[in-house]
Amino acid sequence: MSNQKEQIARFEFKYVLDPVTVIRVRDFIESVGLEHDRNTPVNPYTVTSLYFDSVGLDDYYDKAGGFLVRKKVRIRAYASALHHDLLDLYFEIKNKHDMFISKDRAVISKKEWEHIVEGNFRGLFPLFDYYLFREGRVPTVIVRYEREAFDAWFYGRVRLTFDKHIEAIRPDASLTGDDLWYDATPVSGPMTVMEVKFAKRLPWWFLVMVEKFGLERVAYSKYAHAVDALYRYNPLPR
Repeated sequence: MSNQKEQIARFEFKYVLDPVTVIRVRDFIESVGLEHDRNTPVNPYTVTSLYFDSVGLDDYYDKAGGFLVRKKVRIRAYASALHHDLLDLYFEIKNKHDMFISKDRAVISKKEWEHIVEGNFRGLFPLFDYYLFREGRVPTVIVRYEREAFDAWFYGRVRLTFDKHIEAIRPDASLTGDDLWYDATPVSGPMTVMEVKFAKRLPWWFLVMVEKFGLERVAYSKYAHAVDALYRYNPLPR
């Protein structure tokens, strides 16, 4: 595993917006001076994540049960599919306590990714080994969506993202390739998930926006909704 590791701690609030509200909110944030995230070469861009869960779907049921303390283990790529030749992949462990997020992230090398594609997950990273083998995790679902990101500064960085066209597939066969997505299952339909991510305080304009458009904060998990979508015709027991 690469030595390029990162730890992130912040708050995340989520809102689900209909198509009309998305347009109104985007017009509002542009009117107060928000610009696209300059750290992102292309905007919007595609995010594809491979999630690992236990055979009994413990992470899924933690979310379904409304537990405040939860986690997710995933491999993430900023690409339309998990290609064999991807160079920028990240292994992430996302811990959540209510709305507070802490995330450990490490870069996966090309050689390590080749091993993962072959189904060899051992020896990559101590935390990876711990969560996969001590907890018996397996590839569970692949989620893909289009993200548009804006950022600003207010007592630290504030990032606002809009995620739409969320869809999911099962990693039953190969983990890689665009051809896997021909029968992808829609997850969000026409709705967009807006997230605000901040370390200290929300800026004044965000609070005005929430009141102006009657936005309601929700506990939205793309992973959990993806699992629900894949099992829509054979619902999991609750």
